[in-house]
Amino acid sequence: MKLSVLIDQYLKSLISRNVSPLTYRDYSHYLAKFLEFCSDINVSRLNEQTILKYKHFLASYVDEGTGLSLKRVTQNYFLIALRSLIEYAREAQLTVLTKSIVPLAKLSPESQPPLDKKQIENVLNTPDVHTKQGLRDRAILETLFSSGLLVSELSYLNRDQIDLVGKQIKAEGRTGKTRTIFIFDRCAYWLEKYLASREDTFRPVFIRYQGMADEFEFGERMRLTPRSIERVVEKYAKATGIRGKVTPQSFRHFLGITLVAQGVSPQGVAEIMGYESSFSTRQYGKTLESAKEKS
Repeated sequence: MKLSVLIDQYLKSLISRNVSPLTYRDYSHYLAKFLEFCSDINVSRLNEQTILKYKHFLASYVDEGTGLSLKRVTQNYFLIALRSLIEYAREAQLTVLTKSIVPLAKLSPESQPPLDKKQIENVLNTPDVHTKQGLRDRAILETLFSSGLLVSELSYLNRDQIDLVGKQIKAEGRTGKTRTIFIFDRCAYWLEKYLASREDTFRPVFIRYQGMADEFEFGERMRLTPRSIERVVEKYAKATGIRGKVTPQSFRHFLGITLVAQGVSPQGVAEIMGYESSFSTRQYGKTLESAKEKS
């Protein structure tokens, strides 16, 4: 069986398992890169050497358009999709390989302490809202601050998921479940201001302004990618003089800590943040306790 056929069957199996459109889209993208690398070989020819070469390929990959390499966490997204494909092929008795043959890239531990309210405010106020890109970036930062959305959830947010009158967002996570998130008045204000400035009818909430406009599938190719959103956050964090790495997750972490400090129950925090279990919210309580001990 050709690799392209295996990937097609695997992606169809994801649909039958009712994965979210977001997950399907991501895995399609990740596996397309593996297919491109392997030149559609027979599945029987996949071996440990092929996997090792592919891992090296990801580690040394440089985007021709931006000149940027893949971060280790991004490399792992590609490798996790490959692990899942191999597991599917093994269950179908198409290979004797196991997912353990695909080691993930080792990630360096985060050294950046949690952001405080003043740092968050400084980042929020940095974009030049008199430009269309700055106005978009302000809306991105305010939405991250108000909602605690994952960067992937923010990237795939569509206009019809936002209710500015009710000040709420219908967010769809990777599990396919939809949750309602209420946003701050200031977030609703900047979203409304940003969307009102748009002259297009594209479906994505956050779009790119570089390159040619593309109306394919209601502007789907105009959608700002998760990595682009990460760069937006990094840009303004550096502009305010924050040392260390600041990501969309930093905003999410700040919201989680704030909710715990305000006395929201673990179940309530889990529901707002989109966790399956309240057990996952313990990290925010530990961070809060640690901050109190140091103060």
